Amino acid sequence: MSGEHSHTAGAGQGPVAVEVGHGVGALLLWTGPEMDGAELDITPAEGGRRRHVAVLPRDMGGRTVYAAVYPVLAPGRYVLWDEDGVAHQEVDVADGVITHAHWTV
Repeated sequence: MSGEHSHTAGAGQGPVAVEVGHGVGALLLWTGPEMDGAELDITPAEGGRRRHVAVLPRDMGGRTVYAAVYPVLAPGRYVLWDEDGVAHQEVDVADGVITHAHWTV
């Protein structure tokens, strides 16, 4: 995957505001630098609308990490899809918090 982003070049590279609360969670998906720019889809495990988010470099205290942020998710089980449209892994998003997960290799 290249470091070129298919959307607006600077989109998403600044701070991300995520609101969570009763009935609303979020997912922070950590990846390696090789995933920079990857568009990863997410769907509820029982089916539903696909949403995609790009993996972007993010500054964390002077070091660069790579992550995709999925805000405003209903609590429950989700499927993460790779760029080829293949189901890659499942993750449980908790109610009222930001769930952290790692892209499995």
